[in-house]
Amino acid sequence: MQWRTGFERGNLGFHIERHGDGGPVRITSAPIGGTAFLGGPATPFTAGYSHAWHDPAGMVNDVYSVVSIDLDGRETRHGPITARADASTTSPLVSSPWLGHLGKQASRARPVPRRRRPSRISGPSVTTPQQPRAWEQAELTSRDIQWAIVADPALKIRVDASGWYEIGQPALVQAGLDEAVDPRYLQLFVQGEEQPVLVMGEADGTLDPSDTLAFYSPGLDTAWSATQVHWLVVGTQPGLRIPLRASPPSPPGPRSFPDTVTHKARQLYVAAVRNGAAENFFGAVLNTEPVEQTFFVDHLDPATLGDARLQIALQGVTSGSHRVAVAVNGQAVHTLNFSGASHQTDTVALPQRHLRDGANIITLTPESPETVVSLVDALHLTYWRTYQARDNNLHCTVPGERQVTIGGFQHPNIRVFDLTAPADMHELLGGIERHGDEYTITVITPPGAERTLLAVAAPRLVPADAIEANVPSSWHASEEGANFIIIAHPAFLDALVPLKHLREQQGWTVALIDVDDLYAAFTYGVKHPEAIQAFLRHAMHHWPQPPRYVLLAGDASFDPRDYLGYGMTDFIPTRWVDTNLMETASDDAYADPDGDGIADLYVGRLPAQSADEATIMVNKLLAYATASGDWLRRALMVTDIPGPFDFEGAAHPLRQRLEQSLNVTTIALGQRTPLAAQEHLHQQLESGQLLVIYQGHGSVQRWTAGGVLTSVSARTLSNAGQLPVVSSMTCLNGYFQDPQTESLAEALLRAPHGGAAAVWASSGLTRPTSQAEMQRALIAHLLRPERPTLGEAIQAAKSAITDLDVRRTWILFGDPTLRLPR
Repeated sequence: MQWRTGFERGNLGFHIERHGDGGPVRITSAPIGGTAFLGGPATPFTAGYSHAWHDPAGMVNDVYSVVSIDLDGRETRHGPITARADASTTSPLVSSPWLGHLGKQASRARPVPRRRRPSRISGPSVTTPQQPRAWEQAELTSRDIQWAIVADPALKIRVDASGWYEIGQPALVQAGLDEAVDPRYLQLFVQGEEQPVLVMGEADGTLDPSDTLAFYSPGLDTAWSATQVHWLVVGTQPGLRIPLRASPPSPPGPRSFPDTVTHKARQLYVAAVRNGAAENFFGAVLNTEPVEQTFFVDHLDPATLGDARLQIALQGVTSGSHRVAVAVNGQAVHTLNFSGASHQTDTVALPQRHLRDGANIITLTPESPETVVSLVDALHLTYWRTYQARDNNLHCTVPGERQVTIGGFQHPNIRVFDLTAPADMHELLGGIERHGDEYTITVITPPGAERTLLAVAAPRLVPADAIEANVPSSWHASEEGANFIIIAHPAFLDALVPLKHLREQQGWTVALIDVDDLYAAFTYGVKHPEAIQAFLRHAMHHWPQPPRYVLLAGDASFDPRDYLGYGMTDFIPTRWVDTNLMETASDDAYADPDGDGIADLYVGRLPAQSADEATIMVNKLLAYATASGDWLRRALMVTDIPGPFDFEGAAHPLRQRLEQSLNVTTIALGQRTPLAAQEHLHQQLESGQLLVIYQGHGSVQRWTAGGVLTSVSARTLSNAGQLPVVSSMTCLNGYFQDPQTESLAEALLRAPHGGAAAVWASSGLTRPTSQAEMQRALIAHLLRPERPTLGEAIQAAKSAITDLDVRRTWILFGDPTLRLPR
């Protein structure tokens, strides 16, 4: 079964009924998820949404009804509908998930595009310097140190988890380290701070094939990345090393320590949660069914007198009172109570005897009506664990000046490091003993407060493809500057070169920048949108010629860490804003320090997901620069059926302004049949238009609930050489950040044989009054005799209104330096 709504607001979901001799029988045990938890209880989906359900027991001529459920519990039956044979259906549909199953589905992976490797120069790139390097100067800030490092040869080492790592000499040499360097002068930096390391075999002053670099990585866990970046350089003075320290005899320490296991599933993105900089990913949905989360604990201390602790963090989605019972291995331990769309965190103490070695089941049981929905954010279980290693590693705490024995190792080469103060990291001298098939190590902690230790007998090995040579750059210190900046994913740089040359021929000064260079300089090599924002801020205030225009070349995603398993599509990240209804993308926020929704720079984006798509978009811009023909005197206006808002009436002043300069064709959907309107629209698009303007209802992939223009039909356009600038005054056409869905704006730019040269569209949900006012201001500026750039016209249009959400959510998909031909 497939159905699409024409409108949704506050829709919790659907039930399916199959009709029999005794009347309709409900065949869904829980509601099929609607749009309320996606867009929020008050969010209208004016062009509807698509849903599907597969009934494995269904037969031809069975009769069904679809029952929609509002948040207030009201049910509306749609049907009955008789099933018919469909020869085009060759396999069962993928059903929309039940609310209770959302967040539990397995991720669906697709190939991840590989990053382009840096260009290698002949011979090693990281070698012994002839004079002291800039980062070796005294009293430098971490930022100054990082800027000096990225401007010189270095190796970037990427790791995806905290732990103790080793890299052999062959891997370092293969990545570009000169085998003639003195290993005693190797220096390792993280976040602009030098880290103490071990270089086994460095004492002879030669980097032999048997030498090994070993270091501790603190790891990384942000909304944007789990990859920490270490920078290996060669200096003119010895690098920091991890010292070996012994402590005087001390009394025995405790037999166990508090260890925490975390369950933090990230399988469901919820735009309706407006939580600032926090992630909008959550785990299972709490609706009608109990949710079980399994925690694996080992080396439980049965003799401890201390309690275990369970912290439960939930996020409300709907209004009403949330009540969720918590049980541990079948024992009731707590009930959470909170209201509305708030975030609730409770911590409960529980006897350690409630836990067991191995699997422990935490059960969350909703006790509210089925119309009350919440989400699992995170669960943290802290228990008392004995000092026994898991997989030859143990991260633990011990009081100061205590003797502790750590066991459970399968290898005798055990090392223990004190990580309490990262800048003063040191190795503890220990005694190793064998007990049957396992080994233990006994160490004494230094004086002072509680110590944090890492015991390891099996280091992690850094894979070769995680080590690469830095390509030196110094965008923080440009000697000339540029008024037009193109920031591109490294895989798309070559595709952007023709556009750079075109704009330079037109008189622009252009800087084409690898986004990795900005990560390197402004966020220490770690992927984060703050790198782009900090760079733009720095360039505006410090470049001899400050930038005015910015083009982001690459798609973005609300899933930059690929939690959902659809592949990496966050090539150039966007910035997030919380509107009145939802979290959404705002590229202008990169250059909007005062948050008024009007950027200080003119910003656009080419949402390419591949080099081929980038080439298609660039070729359209190249062709537009030499466009000619009668189509440059034509404009097309499309207005939706009037309703609570009169789209036709609002468009009348705009039409009058257009007719002063262009030949205008109007398609008023309230005056045509849907099929006739669709055919006429496509004919007009194919004939070529300078401007295409839409005012009406819409969604991510369509104009109007009936889909007079969709992402699919936009892809089939063949109006190459006659590409319009499209201004779309509707909701969500620019919601480009969904990795599973191609927005209408993206489809128009990606269309291989036509589409659009640029699209101005919204990533959010807003009211049409301000949209129409902004549209009129845009057209008035675009058609001025001096032909301002798209960026200038858009800034002027946003300045003409006061609606902050409209200002922030309209995004230019295209080049902001583009001008309409005279």
